[in-house]
Amino acid sequence: MARILIVGFDEVVGRSLVDQLRLRRHFVEICPLHSNQVQRCNKEVDIVILDLSKDDISARMVLELLIQHRAETGLKPMMLGVFQSYRGPRVESEIERKGVRVVYVA
Repeated sequence: MARILIVGFDEVVGRSLVDQLRLRRHFVEICPLHSNQVQRCNKEVDIVILDLSKDDISARMVLELLIQHRAETGLKPMMLGVFQSYRGPRVESEIERKGVRVVYVA
């Protein structure tokens, strides 16, 4: 059983993802992008799943915040960045160099 934090997904997709993960007996918490809860929740999770599909500055800022938090605290939750369309090898390698696994979903 993993503790998973879902960040930045719209309500329908986020709820569906939460339901599927809870069926597999994971503890799942959902957090909006514009929330100071992200840092608090990040301390207590094994996996962070962040929606990077929207070309949104707030998603990138949250990503940088989580990466910085990991570096400062030594906490190493696995980070998964989700895209709904292919962004090219440059974007993918830039994000993966920061320790975030990139996943594409349709």
